[in-house]
Amino acid sequence: GEYKVTARFSDSNPNEELDITELEAFLIINKIIESPQVIDADSGEKRDFESKDLQLTVEPTTGNKRIDIVGLVPDKYEVVSIRYTNNAGIYVDVNDFCDNVAYDYNIVFKFVDEVEQASISIPPISGTVKYSIGFEEDIRLDDLTVVYDGKPHGLSVNKELPVGTKVEYPDGEEFIGVGIYPITWVLSKDTYASKTLVGNLKITRATYDMSAVVVEDLTMTYDGNPYSPENPASPPYNSTFDNLPTGVSVSRIISKIKVGETWNDYSDSQQNTYPDIPGEYQVTLSYESDPDNYNPIPNVEYILTITTGTVDLSNVKFEDLTIEKTGGYFLMSIKGTPYMASGIPQFAAEIDPTAYYSYPVPTEEEYKLPEKVYVTYTYKDSNGNVIATVDTTKKFKVVIDSSGKCTKVNMTDIGFDDQGIEVINSDVELVLPKEAGTYTVIASFTSTDNNYAVPENSAITATLTITEPQA
Repeated sequence: GEYKVTARFSDSNPNEELDITELEAFLIINKIIESPQVIDADSGEKRDFESKDLQLTVEPTTGNKRIDIVGLVPDKYEVVSIRYTNNAGIYVDVNDFCDNVAYDYNIVFKFVDEVEQASISIPPISGTVKYSIGFEEDIRLDDLTVVYDGKPHGLSVNKELPVGTKVEYPDGEEFIGVGIYPITWVLSKDTYASKTLVGNLKITRATYDMSAVVVEDLTMTYDGNPYSPENPASPPYNSTFDNLPTGVSVSRIISKIKVGETWNDYSDSQQNTYPDIPGEYQVTLSYESDPDNYNPIPNVEYILTITTGTVDLSNVKFEDLTIEKTGGYFLMSIKGTPYMASGIPQFAAEIDPTAYYSYPVPTEEEYKLPEKVYVTYTYKDSNGNVIATVDTTKKFKVVIDSSGKCTKVNMTDIGFDDQGIEVINSDVELVLPKEAGTYTVIASFTSTDNNYAVPENSAITATLTITEPQA
């Protein structure tokens, strides 16, 4: 308001008069005219209040709304009331606001005098504001990197969404296979402005756990049967084919063979067939798995050693023989032949002097020689002198004199010509025992198959005794 002030003067000496006895002046106090001020969030400077400083905040858990004035200068302005009306002039509670609808506002501020500590109401500020209720600015999708495990994976937001929020997944929500996936979430809620969140999901290749797979060198003894280490019924079973992770299979090739001290490449045509002769072989295992989601499994090598088989001679018997002198030659053979020892003259009527005969071999199943073995007989006299060596792989021809006596036995190599016709390679005359006396006969064994060996010290000995005929 305006206030008239009068100053009156008086002199303390009544005998004197004053020139001025009274003065007048006016005190004028005007209404405050400044606007409420806020602190600008970007520059930090003070500026006049604007409509954009009205911020609608939504409690994330309850969904309740409130109006805040962002940056209002502290200790200078106080908000007395804020009132909102719609375009029809009807009061609207803040919790009933709709998205993107304009509302008129009227805010009553109170100015606080910092010096006098007096509160003065200033004219209300009116305006129009259009609210777009939004999700929190710092809400985001967190990127994620995971190792493939066959399970679906997706992204998650960094904080709790307001109650009632709906989410759409335009790119898909979860993924399984290895790759980099951009994922979009679209958030929406009744009166909220929708918000789009974008993040990346990365699924990397996994590594198979091969710790339970043990690959070891193998040694087996040749037995003439196909060897299949993948088959538990084929000893020795190769445990490297056990404990493979799910989805992993293994194949193998025979990549090298050792010749002397040198490893040579194995024949391409034989690489998928297990070897059938003794030796050392390098086996390369290659693993097949899921190439899209797992790291490749390196090849593994092991050494397969096939040792020479051993011929079973446990049933072979060689027994002593005593026979009367007949004037002919005598053949000894191991037990099981039709003629335990054959004095050829005893069968003179059955012998064709022009025919070649094979050395008798055991025929009884109990004593039958393995097919891969032949016998060599060594005859020694009573002084230990070798008088004959009979190779049973050779055939023999008996020469009989006019009296029917065997006069000569030739052991003969028999071969075959280009047309497959049997031909004689050579004749060797045998000097077999025929005189009365005691002879030592040693039967030694040789394998006809290089994949087998006869046991050491496998030779067996029998005694042939030729006696004088009884008078």
